Amino acid sequence: MYEILGLLCLVSLICIVVFTIMYFVGRRKNAKRAKKRALYAWISLAVLIFSAWGINQTPEGKQESAVEEAKNTPLHLTNVPSDGKVKSNSKAEFTIKGRTNKKASISLDDGSRVKKDNGKFEITTNVPYDESSTKYTLTVKAPKMKASNRSITVYNNSTGFKARMKKENSQQKNIQRKENIKKAEKAKQDSINAKKKSIKAKKESQRESQKAAKKATAARKNRLNSRYKPVSLASFAENPIKYDEKFISTTGTVIYIQKNPDDNNMYYVVIVPTDEYTTSGMSDGHGTVTEIDIDTMKAHPIHEGDTITVKGSGLTDTVTLNGKTLKSDIIVDYVKVH
Repeated sequence: MYEILGLLCLVSLICIVVFTIMYFVGRRKNAKRAKKRALYAWISLAVLIFSAWGINQTPEGKQESAVEEAKNTPLHLTNVPSDGKVKSNSKAEFTIKGRTNKKASISLDDGSRVKKDNGKFEITTNVPYDESSTKYTLTVKAPKMKASNRSITVYNNSTGFKARMKKENSQQKNIQRKENIKKAEKAKQDSINAKKKSIKAKKESQRESQKAAKKATAARKNRLNSRYKPVSLASFAENPIKYDEKFISTTGTVIYIQKNPDDNNMYYVVIVPTDEYTTSGMSDGHGTVTEIDIDTMKAHPIHEGDTITVKGSGLTDTVTLNGKTLKSDIIVDYVKVH
C-alpha cells in the first residue's frame, strides 16, 4: 500500500504539471478545452494531497515520521549560554550540565568522564593551566537520531592562571616602559642629530653662497678688467692721443703726490716708468698724472717711491704740477700698490 500511494503521488504531480502547461498554452485557442485541463489539474492536486495523507497513515510512513522527529531532537545545556562562552572556577574546572535523549551517547572531545541519569548529564573538564581559554566540542547521538554538536569555550579563571598573567603583565609593562625610554632617548638623539644636520646644511649653504658670491665678484672683476688694455707707461706718455678716452692699464713709480686744488676729493699722483738702463731708475719726460679719488687713497695708501698699477680712462689734458707740465692724464678707476 505504501508503494502504491507513493506511485500515485508521483503520477499526480506529473499530471498537475502537464495539465497546467496545456492550460496556459491552449487557453486562447480553445477556452472550453482549457477549462477542462484546469479542472483535471485541480483533480490531480486533490489526488496528490489525498495520497500524501494516505502515506503518512501507513506503518511505514509513521515510522519515517518518528525517525524524522528523532533527528531533530534538540540538545539542551542548562548552564551554558547560547554563545557557548563560560568561565572556569578557581581550580580551572568547569562542569557542563544538560539533558538529551535517554538512550543518547554523550562525549566531550577531550575524553572527560560523563555522568548520565535518565537523560540528564554532567561533564567536568579541566582547562590547561597555561591556556587562557580552551575550545571543546560536545557530541550527542541517539539511535536513529542525527548527531548534535555544540561548541563550548571555557576561559581560564583559575587563581594560578590569574597570578601568572598578573606577573606576565607586570613584566610586559616593565619591558614596555624600557622600550618607551629607549624610544624617547632615540627621539631626543634624532632631534639633536637633525638639528646638527640642519646647522651643518645651513653652514654648507652659506659657504656655497659665499663661494658663488666670490665667483660672481671675480667674474665681474674679470669682465671689468677685460675692458682695460695693458699699455706701457712710456707708450702712453709719448702718444696720449692714441689712447684718448680709452680704457687702459699701466704701471709706474710714484714721484709726486698733490691734492687737486680745485677738488678736495681728488689727488694728483704723478707716476713715471721705471728705466732699468738709467742710474736714477726714472725716465725723464715720461711722467703721467693719475687722478685718484680720496676714498681710494684711504683704502690703498700711496706714498712717493711706491710702484702702482692703475686702471682707468686715458686723457690728453695738460696738467702743471710743481713747475712741470705733463701732457698725459689718467682718470683712475682701480689702483693696486705693489
